[in-house]
Amino acid sequence: MGAIVLFFVISNPIVTFANDKTHIGLTEENGILDKYNHAIFSFNGFIYSYFPESSIGLTPPAPEKSPSFSTNLPNSSVATGHAQSGFGAVLSNIVNEPITIVSSLLVGEVKTAWNAANRFGINSTYGVLGWWDEASMLGYKPVAADIGLSLCRMGVGEGGYVVLPFVGPRTVRDAVADIAVINLLLWSATGFLFNSGVSVQTIAIAETFEVAVDIFATRQIDPNAKKLSYTNFDEMRENYLNQRRERCSG
Repeated sequence: MGAIVLFFVISNPIVTFANDKTHIGLTEENGILDKYNHAIFSFNGFIYSYFPESSIGLTPPAPEKSPSFSTNLPNSSVATGHAQSGFGAVLSNIVNEPITIVSSLLVGEVKTAWNAANRFGINSTYGVLGWWDEASMLGYKPVAADIGLSLCRMGVGEGGYVVLPFVGPRTVRDAVADIAVINLLLWSATGFLFNSGVSVQTIAIAETFEVAVDIFATRQIDPNAKKLSYTNFDEMRENYLNQRRERCSG
């Protein structure tokens, strides 16, 4: 998956990391990457129409709908209702919260980082590793940020639009960032669990189950992208790019 993205970054002269907010794709319509994106779009649509994530409990709590990192953060009031639970909530806890903490601090969004740190602490303990989203019950609503958005705020351009197998829509900037972050987290967790440190053994162990973890974890990094429908290619691309640009400029 990562090799596909890097191939187009290196081999395609049209790819740019300039801060171009209007750039849509890497090639003109009907170009190589355009055909690839349409093919993967159809493939992903087929897969998720027959095997929706909700069928295996991988639908996590939805993040606050906000273009900004730091809006809609919790106040002193206690939320009411029932905490969401399941594997999706665990995935959200171990993927989104740590990434949100780091990426928010990189751009000075201390409130968002603090909110994510509280969510991670509460859900990892009282929520049993995140199985129950107890943090939302206490007013700490999920607000997802990621390294791609931080890079955007630092002036790194999109690099074009690409659809990743199983994962879905990304810009090249976001795809490279997401894949790099997930692999770093995977190798770090493997080294800790197997007490092998940073070594060839750690990488070998991690690679044995990397593909499945990469798919679920990388797809989880942008919960807003996960919600996009595979009914129309152009509509998905427009909606994805618009929500990323709004959140970057928020």
